[in-house]
Amino acid sequence: MTHDYSLSVLAHVKGDIVGSVKPVTIQDNVFIGMNAIILAGVTIGKNVIIGAGSIVTRDCEDDAVYAGNPARKICTLEELYNKRKDKEIEDARRVAIQYYNRTGLIPDETILREYLMMFSNRKEEIPVELKKLMLDTGEYEKTKDFFDNTTPQFKDLDDFLRSCKIDKKTENR
Repeated sequence: MTHDYSLSVLAHVKGDIVGSVKPVTIQDNVFIGMNAIILAGVTIGKNVIIGAGSIVTRDCEDDAVYAGNPARKICTLEELYNKRKDKEIEDARRVAIQYYNRTGLIPDETILREYLMMFSNRKEEIPVELKKLMLDTGEYEKTKDFFDNTTPQFKDLDDFLRSCKIDKKTENR
């Protein structure tokens, strides 16, 4: 339940205390970014992402991404997934290359943990960092099943690093 304290201003002017408590309803699988504000009376649907600093003044429908002041629908969850999948290799390469250029070190599974699905061998044990990430999602069985039943884009980490033009022989320690 949420409310403001405007009743104090009304009480000062009118002498009457007028309540204004309204519920906020947040459905399952919702991520609310830091410093977002959800106003009274709002319902946030299932599978919703609210951007950091957003001010949510109206109900948010299921399976969508909202951001801004006031928050507005940016895209569907499906559109976000497809956008990220389309840019995943490019983003992973940028992370690897920037890390290598800044540190002179070959990026390992810790640095590339969000991208391990792209190059982890499905016939070997799940890498420790990927297993941690799978557990962190709260959807271990679902992510493990996806891992077990998909083919990575790269043969292994070395294959991915070669696509970035990073060779283990060139590491600057």
